Amino acid sequence: MIRDTLVVDAGDVRLTAHVSGPREAPPLVLVHGYPDSAAVWEPLRAQLDGRYRVITYDVRGAGAWRRRLAGPGIVSNGSLPIVPP
Repeated sequence: MIRDTLVVDAGDVRLTAHVSGPREAPPLVLVHGYPDSAAVWEPLRAQLDGRYRVITYDVRGAGAWRRRLAGPGIVSNGSLPIVPP
């Protein structure tokens, strides 16, 4: 199985998506509720990613999402800035 973690910049937000399963399989997008993260789908992913291209992501305010701040390479988790080394 292919397992990729993708970081997607969407305007002022940086979202993390997790993709697994055969590339040619039908896509299945699983979206978690509040206050969970994409990790809530891991037990189900193991059962589905043989037949589907399973896509999960952390919605705004959960898991690995980040708010982009002014300046290159500076992101925030919504409370304190995180500046990469």
